[in-house]
Amino acid sequence: MRSRDVVRLVAVVSAALVIGSTAAVTPAAAQPVENGTATFVSEPGDWVGLGGSYSFDTATGDDLTVTTSSGDNSVRLQIFGFAGFWTVTLAAPVGQSLAPGVYPGAQHVAFRQPGAAGLEVTADGRGCSQVDSTFTVDAVTFGPNGYLQTLDASLEQYCDGALAALRGDLHIANPAPLQLDLTVNPDGIVSPVSGEAIISGTYSCSQNTTLRMSGRLAQVVKREIVSGMISIFELPCTAGAPIPWSTYVSTSGTPFDKGDAEALVFLRNADGTVMIERRVIVRLAKR
Repeated sequence: MRSRDVVRLVAVVSAALVIGSTAAVTPAAAQPVENGTATFVSEPGDWVGLGGSYSFDTATGDDLTVTTSSGDNSVRLQIFGFAGFWTVTLAAPVGQSLAPGVYPGAQHVAFRQPGAAGLEVTADGRGCSQVDSTFTVDAVTFGPNGYLQTLDASLEQYCDGALAALRGDLHIANPAPLQLDLTVNPDGIVSPVSGEAIISGTYSCSQNTTLRMSGRLAQVVKREIVSGMISIFELPCTAGAPIPWSTYVSTSGTPFDKGDAEALVFLRNADGTVMIERRVIVRLAKR
């Protein structure tokens, strides 16, 4: 293949798959907390906690769910339990990632000023329009795509100028994030009869799961760019050694031919929160 055709092929395939490429950096969706506790103590006169004490624990059946924002700037914890429905949002100043440390002078997350951290606590719909608060992050660990693995934090909130405080402690311990690996063999096969291509490689995972593979194979054939979709809906994965994979790729028009083609392959878990991609030039040979 001539060099200018290779350049043209790369440019066209990149444009066609830009949506798939950007998906790799999308922040994680709400994720369940496997092991977590949240406790709150409210002084008399505090509007949010109404002067009570509250305790939540996943070990006793309470449901904790966490969502992170782009750049790991904030963590939002939703708590459903026998003691009610609470939400807690901890946010570093805009443009910073949440990290261990003390965050004094925290303001309402939605109305914080430049350079200020954010804190918002609600209980059964009761919240504050203004807060004067401090929170401390003792430990926090993020994984790929906003996955929250651990969080240990405490907070003290004063709501709408009240002198009564609401204090809380949060502890989250999720398993290590899923890690994926993917290879695409640089040599493939094209059928001289059907024009179908066969590409292959290996994949691996750090946890037992089911994966999905997608992508596109593209090639310049007689100055025409032809392409076919790569799609494998279920790839059982057992943690450990790499597992081989292969798939047929066909076009709806001009068939593939021998020579260089570009494979752009995505491997992701079922909910799409973890994804990797590989872009490889595959040399197709007739079998």
